[in-house]
Parts: sequence; C-alpha cells; structure tokens
Amino acid sequence: MLVIKRRAGQSVLIGENIEVHVLESSSGRVKLGITAPRETVVLRKEVLLTREQNLIAAQGTTPEAVKRLLNGIQAWPHGRQPTHFVKNLPPTAPPPEESKQTD
Repeated sequence: MLVIKRRAGQSVLIGENIEVHVLESSSGRVKLGITAPRETVVLRKEVLLTREQNLIAAQGTTPEAVKRLLNGIQAWPHGRQPTHFVKNLPPTAPPPEESKQTD
C-alpha cells in the first residue's frame, strides 16, 4: 500500500486516466473528487460489500419462499400492508385520480 499525504486542492494520479482530488479535509473526514473514464467503476467500499452480502443472501432464497411472499402481498386489501407487519410507516396513499380531458 502506498501512503501519501495530500492537502485540499492537491491530487493523486492513478495510471494515466484516473485522478483523485482532495477537495476538503476537516474533523477526520476527507472529501474526494474522482476524475475517471466512464467505463471505470468507482464505488465506495461499503457499497460493494453490501452488494456482495445481498447477493449471497439472495442465493439462499428458494422459489417457494418468493412465491409465499408474493402471495402474502397480493392478499393485502388494496395493496395496503397489515399494521402488525409494518410499524411506524405512514398508511398507503390511494392512487391519484386520472385527469379528465375536455374537448
């Protein structure tokens, strides 16, 4: 691992096409700006880890479990969720009325 100290306004180059700019630094936090080609994927590490965990969890889901979940959702009247399953959420809003056109 290469360790470099940079101040706000300075940057680091990675290869020929990627530049990491230090935009701001305060209270132990650093704000970075990254210039990279569109085809370069730039992610925060925690986003990638969460994605990987979600993929692993999804692999353990069976078609039967998904079917039971969908059947349960369809059984809710008017798409409303039962209050004993969901707490502290506002009630489902009714669908908006369609606008009527006049000639």
